[in-house]
Amino acid sequence: MDLLKNLTRESTLVELMADMGRTDRTKFRKNVLLPLIQDGLIELTIPDKPRSQHQRYRITPVGKKALEENHQ
Repeated sequence: MDLLKNLTRESTLVELMADMGRTDRTKFRKNVLLPLIQDGLIELTIPDKPRSQHQRYRITPVGKKALEENHQ
């Protein structure tokens, strides 16, 4: 949920990693991003090109709802 709290705008992988204090891209993508994507909590801005240098991540409506429910 920490990543969802920080995802207030579309962000790059590097920005998300910096926000979370992480340095290993592979582990971050595998252990943090992919589970959130699979759960529908975040999405890619360019889903057809997951490795694009212009790729950004954003919170989904499902992610916003989960975040709101977590605050209550």
